[in-house]
Amino acid sequence: MKFKPVFFVIFFLMGVWGSSVLAQPPVDDMSGPPDNHRERLRQWVQFRLVQELDMSEEQSLKFFPRFNALDDHRQETHKQKQQKLRELHNLLSTIVDPDQPGEDMERQIITALEELDTLEQEALKKRNELRAEMMEVLTPVQKAKYVIFEARFEREIREMIQDVRRHRGGRGHGYNRTQD
Repeated sequence: MKFKPVFFVIFFLMGVWGSSVLAQPPVDDMSGPPDNHRERLRQWVQFRLVQELDMSEEQSLKFFPRFNALDDHRQETHKQKQQKLRELHNLLSTIVDPDQPGEDMERQIITALEELDTLEQEALKKRNELRAEMMEVLTPVQKAKYVIFEARFEREIREMIQDVRRHRGGRGHGYNRTQD
């Protein structure tokens, strides 16, 4: 089942399945879609997961709070990463001579890069912990089905993004570029 609404694409870009799926440069408007769109997509994904994994009610009651915690973590991590990337982009935009940025500017850049790296390491560690907790609820067969579902869902989202980009005639994201 393919959804064409743009808010689903934006939702994905905001980190539903993590920024590791698509390494995107920062965008200027990170406010994202309204919460009701996010919640509707989450409900749709949950409905599909119950069907595909053939979960019992007991499993669902244990699985989905963990699934939601993982989803929320991905969303928050993506927002934090985008903020750090914007800060780094702003730092770079203040450099007058890129070949000789100055020691102070280099220190600021190094600090920003270290903060970004720390954020990514901590986020990955937390993501792995949350995912392991979520997977504890599933049988081995359900785990395999979940992994396949997740990969297929990510592929479908990437295809929708490509369709939107083709329709719009461009990438549809990235830094604000000025016409020279």
